[in-house]
Amino acid sequence: MRIFRLHGASFLFLCLFWASLVHGETPPSLLRVQAAGVPEALDSSFLKSMALEVVSKDLNFPGDGAGTFEGVLLARLMGEEESITLLSDDQYLVHLDADFVKKMGAMLVWSQNGLPIPRHRGGPQKLVFAAYEGLHPSLNAWYVTAFVTGNSADGRALRLVQGEKVLLVAGKEALGPQGRIREMQPSVPKGYRQIAAFPGRQPVAGFVLEDLLKSRDLSWETLVLKSLAGRDLRLKRSEVEGRDLFLISYKNQSPLSLPCGGPWALWVPVLKYPDLGEKLPNPDGLFFVYEILVE
Repeated sequence: MRIFRLHGASFLFLCLFWASLVHGETPPSLLRVQAAGVPEALDSSFLKSMALEVVSKDLNFPGDGAGTFEGVLLARLMGEEESITLLSDDQYLVHLDADFVKKMGAMLVWSQNGLPIPRHRGGPQKLVFAAYEGLHPSLNAWYVTAFVTGNSADGRALRLVQGEKVLLVAGKEALGPQGRIREMQPSVPKGYRQIAAFPGRQPVAGFVLEDLLKSRDLSWETLVLKSLAGRDLRLKRSEVEGRDLFLISYKNQSPLSLPCGGPWALWVPVLKYPDLGEKLPNPDGLFFVYEILVE
């Protein structure tokens, strides 16, 4: 087993030894989002085949000192793409470019000092860096459930799934010429982005969820909105009918990007519908929506 103690530029040596495998904890599954098709769950054996160990810190626990983490390099997961976005089940995101990932030795880890990482310390999977000095704690994403490489999620059609039937919904034209497109300024996902001047709220365009269902002439009793971050939202018919629950797909005439909460997002005016506020993983919505199960 090879353990690396790295600082700054010495991370380059790590790249030469990525094939040194370790035999420790079994990693949880991880969702990979690619340009086409449904998101793919990577099983533990695939992640384990690329595992290595590094001595590092989680900057959210400054008093702990360094520990030995087992995981996989983000550079291995992203291949030749220019960026990678990690999504957590609390809807937090970390968006990084390839140069930063390689320079700082970004790793997705699932064990520390030979033990699974518990939930209260960011497990079962979280982000750490081999070269951690000077980094802000907000970079250490916890509860990571999925990753997206490049811009593969941007502009993705929403999947409406009812039994064997799958309908694809694309952008602002989803409702046809009679559709009611609304402008609004909901919040953005919490997280870290290597993007300058990212605001707390954003001007977007969307439409009412019920209008979409009516335009497709679907009968239903329950909807399950599925998020790439793994936080599904189940809504009963009585929670949707006659309510202004907005599906958002565009910002500034462009498809809603992942750092903005895309490919699709649900926004709920919770002051108007306080009963839904208790169900939402965010104060006023659900980000990273890619599919709706119609039951």
